[in-house]
Amino acid sequence: MSQVRFAIVAGIGVLAICGVVLAASLVDYVSHPEVANVHVAPVVATPTPSPAGETAAPAAPAPITTSVPVDTASPSPSPTAAGSPSTQRSADLAKLLQQLRDRRHKRPGG
Repeated sequence: MSQVRFAIVAGIGVLAICGVVLAASLVDYVSHPEVANVHVAPVVATPTPSPAGETAAPAAPAPITTSVPVDTASPSPSPTAAGSPSTQRSADLAKLLQQLRDRRHKRPGG
């Protein structure tokens, strides 16, 4: 009978700890909404129909700025020298993949 009582008390203790952790998480979430909503896309108003069949350009959403670490060891060529932005992106991706392959082959036992 004491084992059952111990299991019940242990279960109640675990539930109490989970409740305290949940309450602390909710307080943190509510007190810092700018951090909690970083991943949410900005809301764009729905376009209103323009009179007389005129087409209006939709409003562009505000850009989201984030801080990105800058690698100053090896300057990359300017986008105009490499071509279009998609070509530059493809070249950067190919360079990254090559670096990852080189690291994998340099790793001992890999």
